[in-house]
Amino acid sequence: MKTLKVYALHFILWMSIFPFNVFSQTVSDIDLPGLRTTFNSLQGSTRLIFIGDPTCRACIASAGDLKNYIFNICDNPDLRGLMVWVHMSGYPSTRNEAVTQSSSWSDPRVTFYWDSLWDISYGFGYQGGW
Repeated sequence: MKTLKVYALHFILWMSIFPFNVFSQTVSDIDLPGLRTTFNSLQGSTRLIFIGDPTCRACIASAGDLKNYIFNICDNPDLRGLMVWVHMSGYPSTRNEAVTQSSSWSDPRVTFYWDSLWDISYGFGYQGGW
């Protein structure tokens, strides 16, 4: 019975640290024509594109800054974010890490993508990796 109480306490603490959001983020596999269409359909909105690796500490910090200092403060519905998680060389990132990083967001103005093949870099004309 003592073990059950300990697990219940851990669950309660976990719930207070990581509350479930009403809005759940999904991470879509990248489709450059689709991303371009989405970007162009948001004409008239302020559009932010973030490109980063979900296991890179600097990328995670930058995404957190976008969330905390821009999206959480600005309630303008015309602010839109397109977050592209990529697999950068030297980092062991997978789609699961992209889902994990995206799960902390609860803003419907932000759309998340996963790009395991660096398609976004080719879309911007860069022919190497990150």
